[in-house]
Amino acid sequence: MSPLFFTLIVYISALLVQIFMLCMAATELAFYSYEFCSSLYEVKWYKLTASSKMNIVFIMAQNTKTLKFTCMKFINVSLDSFFHLLKVSYSVYNVLKKSSN
Repeated sequence: MSPLFFTLIVYISALLVQIFMLCMAATELAFYSYEFCSSLYEVKWYKLTASSKMNIVFIMAQNTKTLKFTCMKFINVSLDSFFHLLKVSYSVYNVLKKSSN
């Protein structure tokens, strides 16, 4: 095994870890934004002042859309997209390997 091979393996591993971390963070943020809206719903709003009630209604109205992170407004960034990227990459690798034989 050449040193170039090990360098390539380390480089690809670092890339995959970085992409995984971004996808994991995006998935966690989307989940917690949904949980935030759910927790607002569970607040004992009837004990609050009128202005606080209006603020909660406003915040809940703003959070009705699901939070999605995208890459260039084209690809959703999530763990699902990360695993899809891995599957596609492996498929392309297999096709190139078969075509070179």
